[in-house]
Amino acid sequence: MIEKKEFSDVFIENRVLIVAIGIFVLFVVIMGGVYNSISDKNSDERLVKIFKFKEESLVKYQNKGLSDVQYVDELVKFSKEIGSSVNLFPLYIDSVDTLIKNRSLEKALEVLNSAEATFASKNEYMLYFIFVRKAVVLEDLNKVDEAIDLLKKLSSSPLKILPGKPYLDMGRLYLKKGDSVNAKVNFEYVVNNYGAEEFAKLAKAFLSEIN
Repeated sequence: MIEKKEFSDVFIENRVLIVAIGIFVLFVVIMGGVYNSISDKNSDERLVKIFKFKEESLVKYQNKGLSDVQYVDELVKFSKEIGSSVNLFPLYIDSVDTLIKNRSLEKALEVLNSAEATFASKNEYMLYFIFVRKAVVLEDLNKVDEAIDLLKKLSSSPLKILPGKPYLDMGRLYLKKGDSVNAKVNFEYVVNNYGAEEFAKLAKAFLSEIN
């Protein structure tokens, strides 16, 4: 039998893996911003402003010079000034990561909701990366049903980045709710469809606990 602590360690590792993939996603986003700058004469000016905000306000927040509320207020104000430029997306993600690290989950969710409203129609990779972060935050806030609904959207996404993970996470959350039937359905789906992935091994381990 696998101890709960070991499961916890495994999921922490998985979140780190998501961040690593996020680096690739951000690269795609940034390249999109570079492309946009060719046709947008104001892009260079926005990039300078974003860099300055990150080096001043975000760094100040990371060093405890601003409270969670103060930083998010500054971010919202700055975002309105910049507009919906794609170049703003990495700043949103850095901000969310820092808020999560500081366990300011409600504020992290606020920023993610704002990012979703701003960038949902611009890039499927952006939306996917927002949803991955948002599912983690909702789970940590114990908003299990909302997290499951979001994971269902991830599972149906045309982007197949770690395609087995949404089902594995849904299984975990159904278990958290005490719904072993739906948990088993999702774990079996991972095993049957993504057997070559590391997530299939985790799904089998969970199934051994259920059976």
